[in-house]
Amino acid sequence: MSVPSLSDGQLTPSETDTDLLPPPGSFYDDDDFWPTSQDVAEMAIMLNGAATPLSWNRHSLKRLPRGTRPVRLVGEGAANAVFELGLPEGYPNASEFKGWLLRVAKAPANGAPARFNYLKQQEFYANEVKSKLKDHIIKQELIVVRDSNIVNELNLFLRTLDSKRKEKFRGSYIAHTNWGLLVEDMRPEDPTKCILIEFKPKWLNQSPSAPARAIRCRQCAMELYNFIKDPKFTRSSPDSKPCPLVLDNPDAPMEINSGYRLAPQLARFNLPPLAATMYSAANHRVITDLRKAQELADPNGPLNALRNDPMFNFAMTIRDCTCFVQIYPDKNHPGPEGPLRLRLGDFDSKDTSIKFDRWQEAERNLISTGCYTADWILCDGKYYHPPTACLLEWEQRQGQPLNIISIQDKSRPEAPGWREFAEPLETSGTIRTLRTDAPTLKVMLQRFSKDSPKMRICPYRTTPL
Repeated sequence: MSVPSLSDGQLTPSETDTDLLPPPGSFYDDDDFWPTSQDVAEMAIMLNGAATPLSWNRHSLKRLPRGTRPVRLVGEGAANAVFELGLPEGYPNASEFKGWLLRVAKAPANGAPARFNYLKQQEFYANEVKSKLKDHIIKQELIVVRDSNIVNELNLFLRTLDSKRKEKFRGSYIAHTNWGLLVEDMRPEDPTKCILIEFKPKWLNQSPSAPARAIRCRQCAMELYNFIKDPKFTRSSPDSKPCPLVLDNPDAPMEINSGYRLAPQLARFNLPPLAATMYSAANHRVITDLRKAQELADPNGPLNALRNDPMFNFAMTIRDCTCFVQIYPDKNHPGPEGPLRLRLGDFDSKDTSIKFDRWQEAERNLISTGCYTADWILCDGKYYHPPTACLLEWEQRQGQPLNIISIQDKSRPEAPGWREFAEPLETSGTIRTLRTDAPTLKVMLQRFSKDSPKMRICPYRTTPL
């Protein structure tokens, strides 16, 4: 028997079981019997330390037939890609794949072995995510792609599309594997009757290790940090994105509580029924239950978490999931669950050995740069409103000092005497310094100028002298 691979949960097939007959046709090679019962037992030992039952059995596994081709690249990220497939003509079990997409992991850019463990991810989905979020999640199944040649087909397909892919994903391809994941296809069957939007709910509660006087939630603070630290004219301003604390919060101020923040592209239609539906999506039970799950999983925050705490890992995973919203705007053609259907997906368990230090460093950066607490941005001698629209900014506060992020151009040496001037203020929390591309940031901040009449101003912000 072969030794299990620790990289992606793959095993080399042993001798095939004699109690199974090959399926009709030539869509599989003889080793479609893989994994054998012995293979499955070794997989269980590799995952659980004992030959305990897994969430699937070898007889129920779907197998991708030879001749399957990618039809469309539905979406991709840094680590995974999702494809619509076309099955070979005459394949007798084509109906089994209706309503499913194939999700596969990319090869690491540095040539290192693939780290995505399909078996571990499927067990995490079945035993952790599904047990806690129930029917709020999209369906997902493990599938055998061994000997289907699909990885070669996918990579050939990606090469033909490479110039049309987002620049940051060009040149990335799929890692060779025996496995894939089938995920529920949330795209509308009839786009004339249904609209699909996707968004990431992110941190639906404030980070427990955020400063006590924070005027920004974790996600809004992170958006502000990225906006300042890496200014690009193609980057959306943070106020155009949903503040997670506004979700599942019908009492939030109307100035920041538009459901269209989930999908700004729909605001141009200006349809009252659609606006009401978007508001309902923002306050849906799925969001309520996700918020509760996040709160229970992490009561301490990144700075006080334990590296090996599985619940903290679970919290960070469900803080990075995607919410799929199917909207049926025509009341004469409602969907299977009425005008709205919400599901959550993209639950990849995080690798704590790699991520934990990054999570803590990110929290420290948000605190030390003032992105949690700053009332103002000072850039080239002028004050600007931070371009966020966070619920915490709109809560009345008293007795807080004036907090400012001072922008220094990273291409220029620090001004003589600046350290001596800034250090006492930084120690008191009054001013924090961030070095970045100041000329670009200044242009991006123009509409947020302190004196701009078009700026939507929070009434509780401390005014600079």
